[in-house]
Amino acid sequence: MAHTALQVADEFTRLGNQDGKYFTQMQLLKLVYIAHGWMLAVFNEPLIYDEVQAWKFGPVIPNLYQELKIYGSAPIMNSILQFPTQFNDRENQIIHFTYASYGDFSAYQLSDITHAPDTPWSETYGKGAGWAELIPNNVIQNHYQSLYHKYFS
Repeated sequence: MAHTALQVADEFTRLGNQDGKYFTQMQLLKLVYIAHGWMLAVFNEPLIYDEVQAWKFGPVIPNLYQELKIYGSAPIMNSILQFPTQFNDRENQIIHFTYASYGDFSAYQLSDITHAPDTPWSETYGKGAGWAELIPNNVIQNHYQSLYHKYFS
């Protein structure tokens, strides 16, 4: 079952808080996007139902950006939502994998990863008429499936 990007971001803040880590809104945008990609690749289902777009500085989940932009570049010190979201085992597996694999990266490192050449962002950005192009789930899925086969097969 897909969730809002805000619910997934909140879970990352909760995991980080347990370890004394505090993420910025940019880190959360990228972590949620990456977790969504791995969920699509490994389990063939979305983690979030929010739209992902290609913006100038990488993939962005507009709904999540609107919720978190008030934090600017400051670390988010507390959980975002009042109550934690219940995720199923597969979703938890992907969220925890993403946290363990990418949770120590800075916002700039995550940005570099997500808008490098040969990523869904590079395949999408600037291909349409606007500054915010939809990145289809199948493009995200194909990219993360290729990473899965490269590193885990």
